[in-house]
Amino acid sequence: MISTIRTALAALGTKGNPLEKLGPGKLYEAWTLATVLQNLRTHEGAKITATSSTAMRLRASHGPLDSKFTHFVCSTPFAQFTIWTDIEVRTLSSLHRGASPKVPVAGDKHELDIVAVAAAAGTTGYPAPEDLFWGMECKHTAFTKAFHRSMLGIRRELSYATGSPQPTPFRAYPRAAVQSIPSSALTAFSTDPAVTRYAPAGAEWDVDYEHLTMP
Repeated sequence: MISTIRTALAALGTKGNPLEKLGPGKLYEAWTLATVLQNLRTHEGAKITATSSTAMRLRASHGPLDSKFTHFVCSTPFAQFTIWTDIEVRTLSSLHRGASPKVPVAGDKHELDIVAVAAAAGTTGYPAPEDLFWGMECKHTAFTKAFHRSMLGIRRELSYATGSPQPTPFRAYPRAAVQSIPSSALTAFSTDPAVTRYAPAGAEWDVDYEHLTMP
């Protein structure tokens, strides 16, 4: 698995050893990242390059977009976006209150393990819901109802249900349409096959669940 991750990321232009000192949870995050990037190339025809100042650096804790950490510039025939790991995204509730993104209070931001954001959002700060193309959570643990509730809560803080299909920036992968505004995709990846039990309930609110094993 480690060899596959290194090979996949190196093919996109990364340098150094991105997997040094990573625990099982972070390794799964890196594995999911590599899988997502490969699938974007296969299913969306994405051209992807890695961007970092020197060697590859993946975040060890959540925070804002920060160009000193490695991210991936993606271009498809339909959209341009960047992919980052361990990013905090601003919430709809904070926007409604007019809260300052520079002085957030508890609940003004939610963490996502991997995000795809509009290229126009820049490379610093906390993305707003309208900047988010795709949010991903990675669970290398038993998938419980608590995680399902968490995903539903994140969905509510990212967009409103519309009841009618809205196009996403993607042609097919991860999905072409949602019934939400802003029209972001949201996916939970887990090594636990039980994650798929929540797929029917999640589908009603544009939350996708995917069983992704590690080799």
